Amino acid sequence: RLAEENKDAGWLIMNGNRIQIKRRQFEKVIDKLDAI
Repeated sequence: RLAEENKDAGWLIMNGNRIQIKRRQFEKVIDKLDAI
């Protein structure tokens, strides 16, 4: 769901119909968030 809301984020890769996450960049985003 988070990926669907942030389609232009730098931590996402579209592979055909699948959304894949760049883990290290995503972890940096999570670290910046106060609540999940």
